[in-house]
Amino acid sequence: MNYLVRSMVAAACFGAASCSPGEPTPQEVPAPPAWQVTADGAGPLRLDMTLLEAYQALGEQPSEQGGADCDQRRLRGVGGSVLAVFVNHRLARIDVTDETVATDTGVRVGDPVQRVSDRYGDRVVTTPHKYTDGQYLTVTVDEDRRLVFETDGAEVTRYRIGRLPEVEWVEGCS
Repeated sequence: MNYLVRSMVAAACFGAASCSPGEPTPQEVPAPPAWQVTADGAGPLRLDMTLLEAYQALGEQPSEQGGADCDQRRLRGVGGSVLAVFVNHRLARIDVTDETVATDTGVRVGDPVQRVSDRYGDRVVTTPHKYTDGQYLTVTVDEDRRLVFETDGAEVTRYRIGRLPEVEWVEGCS
């Protein structure tokens, strides 16, 4: 039973004297999973989804179809600030700028640089940041995908998951 159905059943049971056997009580209804960034995407979003598929995964309809070349969209209904970058109508990368959305290893915006190294070990390649005294900490996910953490030299300021070459674009669609 999906989360929405369980919630509706729980709400109905909450006001009733009893629930039928096998139906969850309000205490048994699990919370929806937190948004998490994985090698494949973030939350219900998967890299390479179309714009329409991505919005449907979020339970929304896009206000317009978007441009063919590059289109950046701030997503609503997410725990923090998340930006989806679509290239040729496909989800190419997901940028995170808020500490409420973590990677599947628990790294968040605001974490010390050392935490990235602790979680990803020798898979981290460090390069100088293009605009600040910080660095890019790049983790190879597979031959086509990377996880890039931007730092100010002390802590993670933002990060992104995506496919090559888009995940390495410093300015996104700019």
